[in-house]
Amino acid sequence: MQLVKELAKSRVIGDPFDEKTSNGPVVSEAHMKRILAYVESGKAEGAKCITGGIRLNRKGYFLTPTIFTNVDDNMRIAREEV
Repeated sequence: MQLVKELAKSRVIGDPFDEKTSNGPVVSEAHMKRILAYVESGKAEGAKCITGGIRLNRKGYFLTPTIFTNVDDNMRIAREEV
């Protein structure tokens, strides 16, 4: 898990037209809020967020790559498409 966590943290978040970018923004504020609600749902249901799950403080709808452990098949983050 430590390797996966470091790989997620090393992803370049930015302009999707820049070749160095790994992750661009999500499409809208509504989509961003929906994703953040899933992150909170996962935490509330007992999953452990080992990295990410936050909005970056910049113009646009940029979120950090998020990884959960201890996810049960009955949790919302396992059952529904984010």
